Amino acid sequence: MPSMSMQHVTCQHRGCSSTASHIIIYAAQQNTGGTQIWHQTRFHWSRAIRSGASASMRSGVLGIDNLQLANGLSMPTIHLGVYLTSGKETYQAIRWALEAGYRGVDSAQMYHNEKESGKAILDFLSSDDNVDSLKREDIHFTSKLASNSSYDIARKAIKQSVKECGLGYIDLFLLHSPYGGKNARLESWRAVEDAINDGEVKIGGVSNYGVKHLQELIDSKPRIAPAVNQIEVHPFNTRTDITSFCQQNNIVVEAYAPLVRALRMKHPTIVALSKKYSCTPGTATDPMELAAWLRATAQECKEGAHC
Repeated sequence: MPSMSMQHVTCQHRGCSSTASHIIIYAAQQNTGGTQIWHQTRFHWSRAIRSGASASMRSGVLGIDNLQLANGLSMPTIHLGVYLTSGKETYQAIRWALEAGYRGVDSAQMYHNEKESGKAILDFLSSDDNVDSLKREDIHFTSKLASNSSYDIARKAIKQSVKECGLGYIDLFLLHSPYGGKNARLESWRAVEDAINDGEVKIGGVSNYGVKHLQELIDSKPRIAPAVNQIEVHPFNTRTDITSFCQQNNIVVEAYAPLVRALRMKHPTIVALSKKYSCTPGTATDPMELAAWLRATAQECKEGAHC
C-alpha cells in the first residue's frame, strides 16, 4: 500500500455551545479519481496511510477515545463513514483508516458495501499492518436497516447484514430512518431488540429520528432503549430540540455532515474563523473543534476533494 503524507492542523477555537455528543462526517464526493481519507479535526491525509507516521498515530495522536453509552457499553469517538463509495474504494479506505488509527467503520444496508467493509476489517486484523495485535472486538462496526416494515422482514434483514459483513456480529445497528409509520417503526425496533438478545447486535439505535419519533419509542416502553440517534447536525443546523431531548433521555447524538458536505467552506463566517484561529475552513466548521466533547466520524472521499 502506498504511503500517506500527514499535515498537523491545530485550531484553538472553543467558543460554541455544544449540541451533540457524536459527529459523523459524510464528506462531499468529487469526480477527480483516486481515494483519500480526511480527518477533519487534526489531520489532512493526501494519499494513503502506512508505517511512516503510524507510530505516533497509534500512540494516540488521533485522539480516538471511547465514549461510554447509557447501556454500559462504549464506542470509539471517531469513525470512518463509507457512504457513496464503491466496493473497491470502501475496502481501500477502511484499510488505510485502520492503519492510521481509526477503530470504527460506519456502513449501512443502503450503502451496499457491508461485505467490503467486513472484509477490509478482517484482512487488516490478520495482516502485518495490525502491529498492535488488535482483535475483532477492538473494531467497532455500524450498519443500518434500509427500511422499516414488519418485524419478520426487519429481523431477516438484520441477520443478512450480519452474514454480509462476515464479522460475526454488528456493534451498532440503527434504524436508518423513521419512514414507514408508527407500527413499522416499533416492529422494526422489536427486531433490533431481539437481535441484541440473540447476540447478533451489541448496541441498538436510530437515525434521523425527531422528538416525536423518539418519544413514541420511549412511550412504547421498549425492553432495550435506543442508545444512539444519528442525525444531521452542524453549525448551520444545530437541531437543538432533538439534541436537548436526547441529552435528557441519555441518548447519544451522532451527528453526520458536520462539515456541511463541504458546501460552506467559503462562507464568510467560516473563512473569518479559519483566518482568526490559523486553521483550515474544515477545522473551523467542525463542531468537535467548537465544543471539545463532540464525537467525529470522517468519511473518505475522492483524491483532491475539499472535504
